[in-house]
Amino acid sequence: MMPWAFRLFAVYFAAVVAAPGVLFVRFEARRGYIERELCVQRDVMEGMRTCHGECVLAKQYKALEHEAEEGFPVERMVRYEPVAGPEEEAGAFVLPVVPVCWADTDPVLHDGFGGRVEHVPRG
Repeated sequence: MMPWAFRLFAVYFAAVVAAPGVLFVRFEARRGYIERELCVQRDVMEGMRTCHGECVLAKQYKALEHEAEEGFPVERMVRYEPVAGPEEEAGAFVLPVVPVCWADTDPVLHDGFGGRVEHVPRG
């Protein structure tokens, strides 16, 4: 049997994954009401509307995203980021800069064509 904590986590994970889909299904089911009563373009003539209630759906998605970000304890997570202080910077290991000289290539290769090309007989 699975421990109860794993089952609880599985249910929570399924709810988090399914939440955007549930919002969309609810939006589609109530689209007519949303267009008439809640849409920001409800006062605009019907032929001139471009939103069709999608503004409300966008606000709901934004609220869901904000709620998810607040619920995740990012600021409580411990991260190790080494920081060099001024006394450590003086003794830092510095690699010398060595210029790399590439060998001169054949001038024919500079124009994009390789060496000689065999003639292809015709006929």
